Amino acid sequence: MPATWCILPIFLTATGIYINSKRRKTALAKRSHCIEQLSYSYRNWLKLIIQRSEMQSLEAQQAYQQALEQAKQELSNNTHQLRSNVLDYTTLADRTSPPWHSETWQNWGPGTLMPGVVRLGVFTLQMDQIDAKSAII
Repeated sequence: MPATWCILPIFLTATGIYINSKRRKTALAKRSHCIEQLSYSYRNWLKLIIQRSEMQSLEAQQAYQQALEQAKQELSNNTHQLRSNVLDYTTLADRTSPPWHSETWQNWGPGTLMPGVVRLGVFTLQMDQIDAKSAII
């Protein structure tokens, strides 16, 4: 009988260790599964964020290009309108004032009457220079 009593505690201890080991393995398996699920969710979340970021970046780039093209078109339209206005004033000034290289200016003195239009100079703007510079922007 005493031998049985010695074996019984050893058996119970071994059984307890086995049960605890099994529980630990089950708990570790559950934790591992939870970690895998969290990792999978995190990767999907990152993919979604990257896709949204790329989409917003593309939309912003398109809006920028559209605004830039609109600004270039407005500049071109305004420049053409300004050019025609300036040419009208130049024509009027040419009728009432002699060219700068004329001998009339050699003996010129201020008059008593002021003409309605006075030439202040000539400013030339080449359209191809504007287009080349606007392409740099």
